[in-house]
Amino acid sequence: MGKTKNTKTAAAWSLVMMGAGFAATLPFQQFGWARLLAGSFEAGLVGGLADWFAVTALFRHPLGIPIPHTALLPKNRGKLTDALVNTVENNLLHKESIASKIADIRLAELVLKSVEKGIRTPEAVTFIDVLAKRLVRSLPLAELAPVIATGIKRQATEFDMGPLLEALARQAGERKYDQRALDYALEQTESWLLRSDTGGILGTLGMQAVSGLQVSGLMQFALNAFLGYLNEERMGEMIRHFLLDRVAELQYEGHPRRQAVLDGINTQLINLAAKDTVREGLNHWKNTFIDSWEGDAAISGKLEELRRHLLDYMEGEARRAAPSSAGLYGGRQLCNDIHCTFTGSNAV
Repeated sequence: MGKTKNTKTAAAWSLVMMGAGFAATLPFQQFGWARLLAGSFEAGLVGGLADWFAVTALFRHPLGIPIPHTALLPKNRGKLTDALVNTVENNLLHKESIASKIADIRLAELVLKSVEKGIRTPEAVTFIDVLAKRLVRSLPLAELAPVIATGIKRQATEFDMGPLLEALARQAGERKYDQRALDYALEQTESWLLRSDTGGILGTLGMQAVSGLQVSGLMQFALNAFLGYLNEERMGEMIRHFLLDRVAELQYEGHPRRQAVLDGINTQLINLAAKDTVREGLNHWKNTFIDSWEGDAAISGKLEELRRHLLDYMEGEARRAAPSSAGLYGGRQLCNDIHCTFTGSNAV
């Protein structure tokens, strides 16, 4: 209270001094220094009066005179109070406003940053390394293997081979597997036809086939004349050249006979995949194989191999990290807290 009174007194005396200085310099306006001082005192007097009037007009009528637009706060106390309450209720303490403010606080991001900063310390890295190795070593692989094997058998038994056959039949044409298979068969046939002993084999088979024909009369006479002209060697060469010509036709991509053969192959594959007997036979063979499969030992061995690889990788990462002595000490203390023994960079 005393400080406020002193401030008012200082302000009043400052205003009096400005007015007195302005009045004292008025008789000496012919001098330049007097005009400069008069202007300074005048500015201070006008500014002080303006500030006094502005502040006073907010709270009361200046000098008790009811000048318009003065005593603003007393006159508008209700409006100001309602506006303040409305601002607090609707902007500061409103449910949506509070929810919006909370949503702007990225709590998860702050927590994750703090956690990330914490786990990068040497002590935390060492502790995580020890805990991870103990976890990997303690996995009950012998108990997991039968569970995994049973799951594999169940999934494989429920799998139907029919859609797979149909997909393979479609893929054979789309990926041109039928053309590759035909070309491979033609290459092998051509190689066999070009062998030196193939002619003799074909000739023998051809002569046997012709000799076994049952004809009579003029046809028998013509057949005997034909057999008298041919021998096995000539017959073999005729058949070989004929077959080589047919192979060459089928190897030419633009030949209609090749396309006819490919269409026949695709049609037969699709029909084969759609046959119920084929699907049932494949599913029966699959289920029989699955029932006789002893997968526990195989899966257990794979799991043990995976665990060895994982531990070797973790050991290598730990050696590359090379934690400091402080980190080792911290890791040893943390490890002791979870009842484990820590030596160097390994946990046992």
